[in-house]
Amino acid sequence: MPMFAWFLRRSEYPALIEADAKALMARFGDQAYFEARERRRVPPVGDDARRPANLWERVKEAIRRIEAR
Repeated sequence: MPMFAWFLRRSEYPALIEADAKALMARFGDQAYFEARERRRVPPVGDDARRPANLWERVKEAIRRIEAR
């Protein structure tokens, strides 16, 4: 099973991005996009510190996509 662990993480990545985008939107409302941009620039502390910086770029784009609907 460890051989396929990377695949499982990769397949869960889009769901993580979507969940983070929705969480930021719920917490920050109209400022969620800017919060994601700031987290990309200055990585947060705590639980979010474990997320890679490039994840926030994708979260930012997911917020833009969701708001455009």
